[in-house]
Amino acid sequence: MSGIECSLCAGPAKPWLNMPIDPMKRAPTAYGSTIKCDVCELGAVFPMPTAAEIPDFYVYDGYYTHSGAGHITPHKGKFFERVLLRFAHTFDQERKFLPAEAVQLLPPNATVCDLGCGNGWQLRRFKELGLECIGVDPDDQAIATSTGTGLTVLRGTAEDIPAELSDKQFDLVIMSHSMEHCRDPKAAIANAYKLTKPGGLCYVEVPNCSAEHFKRFNVCSNMYDAPRHLYFFTPNSLRRLIELNNFTFLGAHYHGFVRHYLPSWRDFEFDVARQVKAADKTVAVKFHDFKQSVILFLMSFWRKPDEKYDSFGWLVRRTA
Repeated sequence: MSGIECSLCAGPAKPWLNMPIDPMKRAPTAYGSTIKCDVCELGAVFPMPTAAEIPDFYVYDGYYTHSGAGHITPHKGKFFERVLLRFAHTFDQERKFLPAEAVQLLPPNATVCDLGCGNGWQLRRFKELGLECIGVDPDDQAIATSTGTGLTVLRGTAEDIPAELSDKQFDLVIMSHSMEHCRDPKAAIANAYKLTKPGGLCYVEVPNCSAEHFKRFNVCSNMYDAPRHLYFFTPNSLRRLIELNNFTFLGAHYHGFVRHYLPSWRDFEFDVARQVKAADKTVAVKFHDFKQSVILFLMSFWRKPDEKYDSFGWLVRRTA
């Protein structure tokens, strides 16, 4: 495999990670292997599935945007697991993107558009604060869940904006954990720019593949999730993508540290490693057991945010 060009910066991309299965469906997948750019660090599924193939990736019980319940069942854990979890809480300094704080940066009677809103959990918080909200999502089951809570959600994607929004602009456009699902992130961010009013805000958040957790467990990480995740960002590659449009950077947001030490989270990733080894013994994986959790904590609790947290976002303003 040679001569592959990065879709973001046109730099050389090389084979990166190999995932033989879709662990959510417990079945083989043709879209679990990835390439990574040497220049901008962007990773991507290779080969890229067609648009027609993608809807089937989301057809299984437990996908979190369908009901909000998710695929990880919490449980208390043993004594030393709870001690480690307490240490993780002590060193957590997350900076989440919070609707109550974002509203302070918006004008009265602001409008919000959430591209890839899923079950609408974040959009509902803005609506509860009195903002006019609309969502966009391609998944019929997620749309049914979100509209059932009183939200207005249109069928579409960030790359294929619904016709109803063709002449609309918003005070805030959100893409939270949706950019990695897009086949064409450059088109998605260009559409987000067009939907943002001059002087308005845009927030884009993705899984952070420069986090120590992702580096250690890679394909077994809950943040890998190919083939639903088609692109794999670092804070730097996400910034590079956003810079393609005329946005001004306002600040970074990050979260996702404590959950790496939840026994239920660890059990899920351990099971994924077991599935991978059963499917292909040649794939090198780490089993996320308690020992690995301790090592992960010692290697990451002191790191800077872009190496510590599994989710990273940029808040930007469209130049007026």
